[in-house]
Amino acid sequence: MSSGHSWKWLRRISLASIYNQADLPDRAEEYYRQALVLQPENPYRYYNLAKFLIDKDRNVTEGIELIEKASGLGLMNSIMQTVRAGDFSNRGSTKRRWI
Repeated sequence: MSSGHSWKWLRRISLASIYNQADLPDRAEEYYRQALVLQPENPYRYYNLAKFLIDKDRNVTEGIELIEKASGLGLMNSIMQTVRAGDFSNRGSTKRRWI
């Protein structure tokens, strides 16, 4: 995989977020789905799309299915590893942030 391809998902997530904030849900969904296609092994891509679909009441059933898929790919394990690794330590602060 080329380095250019490996970052395409980030552009899609960024655009999805921008369109979501601009209240353009069709475009946001399109980019969340594109990010998922680019990284189907990443549980966060399923979670991003699921959260969007559920929060916007676009397709709650599909959103729940995507959450189940993300869980099957180890979403909670991934979150816990991140927390244990101190990624949420506020970079030098003694306060801890939680998801």
